[in-house]
Amino acid sequence: MFVLAPSCVGLACWNRTYYNYTQSDSFFLNGSLILLEFGSGNFTGFIGADKVSAGGLAVQNFSFALIDNPDAPFFLYSKFDGIIGLAYDEVSVNRLPTFFSKLLEQKVITEPSYSFYLTKDLNANGSAFILGGIDEKYAKSELHYVPLTSKRIFTTNLDDFSVGNKSFYEEGMTVLLDTGTSLIVGPSDYIDEVLKEFPSSINCDDLLTYPNLHFKIGGRDYSIPPEVYIFNHFGGCVLGIAGAIFPHELEKTIILGDVFIRQYYTHFDYGNGRLGFAEAANVTTEEN
Repeated sequence: MFVLAPSCVGLACWNRTYYNYTQSDSFFLNGSLILLEFGSGNFTGFIGADKVSAGGLAVQNFSFALIDNPDAPFFLYSKFDGIIGLAYDEVSVNRLPTFFSKLLEQKVITEPSYSFYLTKDLNANGSAFILGGIDEKYAKSELHYVPLTSKRIFTTNLDDFSVGNKSFYEEGMTVLLDTGTSLIVGPSDYIDEVLKEFPSSINCDDLLTYPNLHFKIGGRDYSIPPEVYIFNHFGGCVLGIAGAIFPHELEKTIILGDVFIRQYYTHFDYGNGRLGFAEAANVTTEEN
């Protein structure tokens, strides 16, 4: 987890909410420096500990990073002030326990899983993060589960990936479920071949002419229609599919981000080492 420190410098720090630890009687300064590496840049800062609460659930003496130099272009345009990582402790920077594992350790929650529901309409209210299980009102169908390839990050085996009827599957491929990724993202060279199935300019008025994306996972087909993976962006339409530079261990991995989760309510079964998917219901709430 990271938040911004009062000493944050640079353009990305302007008009942000900082964590002013000088106003907390329970804050403890660890003193250790930390480096958080992202695909588009690095964040540097230091480690502190305090009581941390999210959604009314609080943990004591939780160690987290206070960032004073967010040198990553994506953060300049983002609307959030920090990140809470939800993978396993094994992949946490400096092996710091995650917020979720601390909730379990301190018995704040007893169900070792969480789930995400994202509204179909990007501008609608009603998206939900359930800490400690599932809420069946967000599932339009039965949840189906697949095992993780390892208890480190939420990856599972991929049986097939196709654009319409054309398969782009390669032996040994996996998918990584990640709420921190907005799009469907894969290694650049691989995605370049996928994008050849689409014109250079997407016609917003004719979305139904574009093919469905098909991800076959655990023997089941998870289809994403064009109206879900194509976005209206400043009056024009763009694909929610992108390439990125991946580390060697993920060279055959596709990240299924919010584009996928918007279509399929996703259960991250942390305790049992598995992922569950159900067709997402259409649930919205009135704006407060």
